[in-house]
Amino acid sequence: MFQSKRRRQASWRADNGTFRGSKSATRKIKLGWKHQITGSFKLIPASKGGGSHDIDAEKHLSLTELENKVCELYFPEGQNTVQDLLLSNLNVYLANFSGSKLQDTINGEPFTVELFYKSRKSHPIRVYLHTYDKSEKTVDEAATDHILVTLNHPNADEQEVYIQLS
Repeated sequence: MFQSKRRRQASWRADNGTFRGSKSATRKIKLGWKHQITGSFKLIPASKGGGSHDIDAEKHLSLTELENKVCELYFPEGQNTVQDLLLSNLNVYLANFSGSKLQDTINGEPFTVELFYKSRKSHPIRVYLHTYDKSEKTVDEAATDHILVTLNHPNADEQEVYIQLS
């Protein structure tokens, strides 16, 4: 092996033989924005004030801090002028690529960007800001405002009754 090649290899390895790498204080996260329109969440394109963004999020950020950072990206000064939406009129939460709301804890530990990154099996990490009007219910909330009860009586046919929850 040539000496210059050997020198290059040596510079990439630490004294114990492992690869050197800069310890970054951030993690890359891909962001998107979904707004509830007519009962389902729709991805908002860049032409309409949304779009895809890559951010470097500090590893120590909590879920609330990450949510605030994402909200500031799509709603500078509390409003999105392209969509004509005020953040104060919306309910917001962060969700993963499949639409599941991110939880405050991961395996019993408080949420941090680093813990979330390590818990995921695939990379890059994708997070979506979900917004809906405060006056509307989410698809999940709408599904739980009533329950279906099946009544069985020995002398009558089976009946299904919806009971409205308040």
